[in-house]
Amino acid sequence: MVLEIFDGNEPGDVGNAGKVTNKKEKFTINGTKYVLDSCIIRDINRQHFCCLLTCEGKEYAYDGFSYKRIVDMKWKSKINEDYIWGFDAPAEVKSGKPLEWNFRNGYQMLIYYRDN
Repeated sequence: MVLEIFDGNEPGDVGNAGKVTNKKEKFTINGTKYVLDSCIIRDINRQHFCCLLTCEGKEYAYDGFSYKRIVDMKWKSKINEDYIWGFDAPAEVKSGKPLEWNFRNGYQMLIYYRDN
């Protein structure tokens, strides 16, 4: 199952990403359990996506543009927080600013797996 949350139409407009503060790590619908597994999220300047994932019970962040592409990151506990993170990247992209991500300011797809 994919929970898609949109940011606004203009730079600086956080849209629903800034309003949805009750995202769950686990939930049940009609007796079916779902567990958060991964996330695709766009940076706050709308230029680049990164991936957050779970592998063998550990949480990671991945960005193909950065020097160290996969890093440990406990991201699931931050899905409702105004928390900014970034990667050690070789250069800024077209805005001239370092890339930064935030669950309260960025388009995102939260990907859940069926647990039963």
